[in-house]
Amino acid sequence: MILRRMMVPTSTIHKAVCLMVVVLLIGLKSFAQQKVDQLIPNEDKRKVEHARKLFNKYKVYEGEMILKDLIKLHPENPYYHEALVQLQQQVLDRIKDAGVLLEELNPQHLAIDSTDDDSSDVAMSARKDSLKLKSNEQLLEWNGLDRSAKDTAKMSKKEKRKIKRELEVELDAPLQDAVVTIDSSLVTHPIDEEEESGNADVFVKRDRDDHERKKQLKLLTDLAQIPYESYKQNLLLNARNATRMSQSCDSASHYLRMMMVDTLNPDINAGEQALEAYTNGLDEYATNNTVLAAKFFEKAIELYPLFYMAHLKLGDCYYLMSKDTAAVRKYQQASFIEINRPEAFAKLAMVHYNRGKYVDAATAILDALMIYPEHQYMSLLKRIMLKSGKEMNTQWIMREVYPLTTSHVYEEIIAKEKTPWWHYQAAKGDVYSYFDTVGIVRPNDKTSERYLEVYGWKQMLNKSGQDKFPFARVMDDMGYLDCYVLITLFHQDVYGQFQDLMKREPEKVRKYWYLILNWDDKKFDPLREKMKSREKKIVSEKKEEKKEEKKK
Repeated sequence: MILRRMMVPTSTIHKAVCLMVVVLLIGLKSFAQQKVDQLIPNEDKRKVEHARKLFNKYKVYEGEMILKDLIKLHPENPYYHEALVQLQQQVLDRIKDAGVLLEELNPQHLAIDSTDDDSSDVAMSARKDSLKLKSNEQLLEWNGLDRSAKDTAKMSKKEKRKIKRELEVELDAPLQDAVVTIDSSLVTHPIDEEEESGNADVFVKRDRDDHERKKQLKLLTDLAQIPYESYKQNLLLNARNATRMSQSCDSASHYLRMMMVDTLNPDINAGEQALEAYTNGLDEYATNNTVLAAKFFEKAIELYPLFYMAHLKLGDCYYLMSKDTAAVRKYQQASFIEINRPEAFAKLAMVHYNRGKYVDAATAILDALMIYPEHQYMSLLKRIMLKSGKEMNTQWIMREVYPLTTSHVYEEIIAKEKTPWWHYQAAKGDVYSYFDTVGIVRPNDKTSERYLEVYGWKQMLNKSGQDKFPFARVMDDMGYLDCYVLITLFHQDVYGQFQDLMKREPEKVRKYWYLILNWDDKKFDPLREKMKSREKKIVSEKKEEKKEEKKK
């Protein structure tokens, strides 16, 4: 238990932590699907709605331009960032499904839709070859968003037919409105299995209206022509930018973890029968048939005891069936199977809260944060403190530039000259050859700092005015600057350094969390007063400077 292991008095810890109240997020199917009220101007609402309609017509890049313009106007507002990455993620899902479909379609069928193309024989032939190539290019490895833990390229014919039927409905369904939330569109709604074969495939039904078939094929073709990998990279870039600008971009933070950290399938060794049972369980779970779903998940675990996702979903089922103790046991087992995944700890936090075990709930959320500081987990921790009557100020600040890296010599964003962040970027040039691409120091006689991010921050603090970054300066004095910049100011780009800190100094990290959670305690009055006096001095100096300017 994190808090219990801190190097501070146990009674103090219990007093502080017992005040915490976990705010239960809606549902266990997706940890944070709770919408956050977000007021934006009516004119901007109309623009977002127009962008959504363009996405629905698969005029993807036109829709993106509208949202990117809104982001430029409101860079710190998470709503617009979330709107962009959520819609992009849904398009990415559909591109993947379109690639699977086009693999099985006869290119001759694709050529029939010549509404917007040259109808010559040469053009038709070229188009067939192009579409065939595009379909093969889309069959890329699925890096984590497929929560069914299956490799799409190795699906059975039965499973591919099912994807076809889902896509048939999905192509006609509008993209979801974007809200500031962890992406609720990740929760899919599978269609019931039909009896045999050809009747289920909308694209080869002979009795289907030809015009409707052409329309569906045109949408499918347009989707498949969007390069999957480059579109995915664009989504990741927008997610990185979103998390740089705001601490409330839950979806962006989640996508970064799913696509860049959780890239390995934890259940890769599950057998075909176990996977089939698990998939059947997902189908029943999606239709709220919890009891039957639980039986399928139990069977999957019986066939493969280390089935991580099956343990999680079975815990969800038990929880919905009011079997709290059994749910806790399943989540705990999942956390032992995959110690580097935070989902089990997040679910444990919710169950413990409902059982009135607030210390355990808070501990579980902190366990999740020590694996990966997703925005949703940090937001939950803030709500815990608010409900307990204490405001948790993490002292998060917006980054003007991306974190330093030695993996390339250029900077994606150039800081304004002579500003604090200019000094931060300039620090890389001094020690470029002393840090690896992760940002961890190599043996050298130039610096003793282990992390490139910490080195950059220290240089920035030394070379910028004392009015800048007061909390970071206090943390530097206390020896917690590494925790502050790698945990509180976490960005996906420093994940390797964050992970190294967690492994090397877990006790120090726990002490840091205790400090943050109890920052308003009397014992920290001297530190807060130091910050306040420094801020007052800065304000006074600025007033004097203005007076002098007026006199001149």
